[in-house]
Amino acid sequence: MSLLPRSIPVPAAEQMAATLAAVGTMLGPFKGSSSITRTVAHQGADWELTYLGPIGWRLTGPGVEHGIGVDAEEAAAHITTPPAGPAPARRVHVRIGTHRRAYHPDSACPALNGKPETYRGQEVMDESEALECGLALCAQCDAALTAAPSGTRGRPYRRSCAPPGRRPSRTGGAWAYAAPSPSDPPSTAGAPATGRTRKDTPMVPALYGIVARHVATGELLRCASVFDLEDLPVLLEEFADAYRDSPDVLIDLDTTPTS
Repeated sequence: MSLLPRSIPVPAAEQMAATLAAVGTMLGPFKGSSSITRTVAHQGADWELTYLGPIGWRLTGPGVEHGIGVDAEEAAAHITTPPAGPAPARRVHVRIGTHRRAYHPDSACPALNGKPETYRGQEVMDESEALECGLALCAQCDAALTAAPSGTRGRPYRRSCAPPGRRPSRTGGAWAYAAPSPSDPPSTAGAPATGRTRKDTPMVPALYGIVARHVATGELLRCASVFDLEDLPVLLEEFADAYRDSPDVLIDLDTTPTS
């Protein structure tokens, strides 16, 4: 398990400074007493670039307050891209008539189109207008829109993060694996589960980085990072899809403790 570097190598700092200068901004001074975090001020916005070693940099700033993994070109693009305007209001569907209690983001919701004896059609309005009318979000639509994504074998990503026979849980920002309940299938990982609880086996909070490199030249093609272990499988699948047909690309993982 690697640790954060103690300083920024001169070539890495020079590459970042040159890339930022090419888009009309500049690499600022170090942040406080840090030796690996540089500041960037651009059009009234403040950014921070933390050097993470060979995997690249972590960029934090407007819209990416929790940080994202970037290389020099990606950092310049994020910093110089104008902030997006406010998201347009969501349009929702409402039954026409007096007997209505909910609004529906999904126009095909059975609760919206059911009961033909009282159905008089539907109208479309902004979600804020529906709330002002005293309507609530349809429970069926809400369940469909917030369902957890599944992996390639139909399992939720959250469960794919856990070792066989263990269930991940999160308390106070740290991940731990709870012992299997009697209703869980038996573990097939070899040794039986020890029965330790999340209080006994806490996971150290960490930054999980993924980097794609050219095997022959070692050139950095792409890097990204996440703080939550549950997001790692999604990021891995994105990299796998992007380089599935590139046998000359190596995808490497790196874990850096944050405490």
